[in-house]
Amino acid sequence: LEFEVGEADVLALAKPKAALSAYMCFARENRDAISQEVGATDTSTLSKVIGERWGEVTDRSRWERQAADDRVRHDREMATYQAGLNAEDAAEKARIASAASGPSDRELERAEKRQRLQEEVEERAAAPKKERKAKVLTQAEQTLAAQNKEIESDKAKSAKQRLNFLLGQSDLFKHFGLAKEADASAKARHRKRKTEKEEDEEMMKDHKEEAGGGGSSSGGFEEKVRIVSQP
Repeated sequence: LEFEVGEADVLALAKPKAALSAYMCFARENRDAISQEVGATDTSTLSKVIGERWGEVTDRSRWERQAADDRVRHDREMATYQAGLNAEDAAEKARIASAASGPSDRELERAEKRQRLQEEVEERAAAPKKERKAKVLTQAEQTLAAQNKEIESDKAKSAKQRLNFLLGQSDLFKHFGLAKEADASAKARHRKRKTEKEEDEEMMKDHKEEAGGGGSSSGGFEEKVRIVSQP
């Protein structure tokens, strides 16, 4: 978790700064001027020179008034700071006392409500289930249900008949040797991938098989020349 904390919040939680003395008010007012005068910035040298100058001052009423005002500021801020500490301490003691004395009235009320809800849920779960009454159909609803049942029966009968018809057609195809034609078609498709010489040899072989061994035995095709025009 991230919280945005401003400078004012930090200062409110911080302990107030201590009250300044008359000497500290004098030093704060004259530090920069003395530093430029002696040409030094280190703390030890400045503190020595400021102390000497403070000893030479005869009328210190100005800085004594500043110190008195600062003590008033310190007392005011310290009272606010201490009041905050006392409030936090009182709240913590009240919390400890409340925890020691048991749950509050609000917590007890919530616990009782949760208990009642849990008991109601358990009672509903343990109660016997009521039997649902069968819905009484009207004459129109009964007629519609019968029609739907008859339609579904006709669909199932038609599907079965179509299946038997397709199975019978398969057996019929096998009986007339259509499987052999399918094999021939497969050979034809395979023949397309052969060379021209292989195709010629295969055609000769098929021709001999169909002729039953008869016909020309020259082992090749008869070349015929057709004249389409006179020279």
